[in-house]
Amino acid sequence: DLVEQATAEVVVLLGLLAEERRAWLMGADAMRIEDHALLSDGTNVALVDPEGSVVWMCHPAPDSGAVFAALLGGPSAGMLAVHPVSAKRPLSQAYVPSTMSVRTRWAGLDVIDFLDRSHRGDPVRSDQTRLVRVLTGTEPARIVFSPRPEFGQVPVHLVADELGVRVEGSAEPMVLKVTGASWDIHREGMHEVAVAVVDPANGPCVVELRCGTGDLGD
Repeated sequence: DLVEQATAEVVVLLGLLAEERRAWLMGADAMRIEDHALLSDGTNVALVDPEGSVVWMCHPAPDSGAVFAALLGGPSAGMLAVHPVSAKRPLSQAYVPSTMSVRTRWAGLDVIDFLDRSHRGDPVRSDQTRLVRVLTGTEPARIVFSPRPEFGQVPVHLVADELGVRVEGSAEPMVLKVTGASWDIHREGMHEVAVAVVDPANGPCVVELRCGTGDLGD
């Protein structure tokens, strides 16, 4: 009797594992691609999920190696997340009328995202990708920066100062400019993640990812 009972329990367990595996393979828990917002500067693109995280972006072109690939591999594959410290759910997400800018709203926090194209006519900077996130409101926000250049195939080292975060280890130079933020950098596997809390209550906070340059100046 004990053997039969144990055998029945094993069969049930294997059945549950098979169902979980089938659901994972079919993407049952994956966020639908149509639920993401598309950013574009006319040359490059990025995807923002409904939670306000940039989960896909390549550089220097749309078919280059990914800088952020959480869309496919989850948070460990790289993302640039912004959300209220209180972890509130977003109230809405929509394009700013007649633009490719996306506005994500929480209670007390607004984030407008766009890929800047103002430098595209500059022969020195034309091959750069510049992702800009503008935070306004009264709610402190947490920024999580986990770049994974070249689809995460090379170890990433992050160095922070008063102007932002420099990415070391990638073939392409890359910086995240956030003036005045205090960063906590920790390791996850062979990569590093930078986290900071900013308060836009005293004025807009601009988060700018610059790919193709190591310059954190104006």
